[in-house]
Amino acid sequence: MSAEGKTPGLLQLILDPVDFMKARAEAQPAIPGAALTFLFYLLPTIATIAALSSKVIDAVPEVLDPDMIKALKFFFTLSVVSNGVAGIILWVVGTGMLTCLSIIFDGDAEYRKLLELTGFSFLPMALVAVVVMGWVLPHDLGLNFKLDASMSEQAVDREMKEGVADALSTTGFKVVRSFNSLATV
Repeated sequence: MSAEGKTPGLLQLILDPVDFMKARAEAQPAIPGAALTFLFYLLPTIATIAALSSKVIDAVPEVLDPDMIKALKFFFTLSVVSNGVAGIILWVVGTGMLTCLSIIFDGDAEYRKLLELTGFSFLPMALVAVVVMGWVLPHDLGLNFKLDASMSEQAVDREMKEGVADALSTTGFKVVRSFNSLATV
């Protein structure tokens, strides 16, 4: 329990994570709250991956084979779904691994309690995921492919790679510049 005698809130997790985790370790497991915190991390992460995938697909030139574009859409969709499933598995299996380590080192950790604590520990990453999603969604990634139907397969591959590399370096520069401007405010 916190100093006020009540269960600590998520704001305390951000402002004083050590006391939050100590108070949660002493309280009854609150899996629903931890699951909501985890979902607060997972959903913006998946939304960002989906938005980036959509922007890449939209930038793919029409000169490519329609079957290739369908395959890209399928694999990007698979990527979004698998990231969601992998996130949940990471949380559940990772907690199991922590429980095993606790047993090996003569700890007294209970799986439900560790599941709760690891769920709450996703809050800082959730805040980052929301910031990244808020930055990615409205921005143009600068994917400009210069392709035409007369190009060889090697030329198409080279142009695609160069276009993505240019977009990534430009986008990375924009991110750094945005953070630098925030730091000077």
